[in-house]
Amino acid sequence: SWPGRGSVFEVVLPLSETPVAARPAETPRRRSPATDLAGRLVLCVDNDHAILTATRLLLEGWGCTVLAATDAAGATEVLQPLGRTPDMVLLDYHLAGMETGLEVLDSLEAAVGHPLAAALVTADRSEALKAAARARGLPLLHKPLKPAALRALLVQRLAARQVPAA
Repeated sequence: SWPGRGSVFEVVLPLSETPVAARPAETPRRRSPATDLAGRLVLCVDNDHAILTATRLLLEGWGCTVLAATDAAGATEVLQPLGRTPDMVLLDYHLAGMETGLEVLDSLEAAVGHPLAAALVTADRSEALKAAARARGLPLLHKPLKPAALRALLVQRLAARQVPAA
């Protein structure tokens, strides 16, 4: 529509002589531990600061504790003082220089001594990357990231690992 032009709509409803009783307030549904992301520790690794900020805000809105890094050294540095491993690691594939998210994951897993729950988040849609992710058993989400897809992935992966929230 443009000012002075456009469509006009009208809705006509019958008036009720009897007031409608208010419905009782709904009891809030309890989230099951498998779907509750509150308290989950998520490490995000991406060399794009705007993406890191947006991802942090999204995850914190869901109650997650978020650590952010732009490379393997930064990821190791933010994890060391915690004394615990992240519940999930979200990795961009193409990082600064020639470093990849898979290399960061290898470095982190070597540092903690066990496999980590992780997923690749990338704009790269190549078959080679899809095959590499499949070979590692890593979910692959494509940018631009859909929040519902990320939330579903987190819930599913954390439930599969049965990781209790901290």
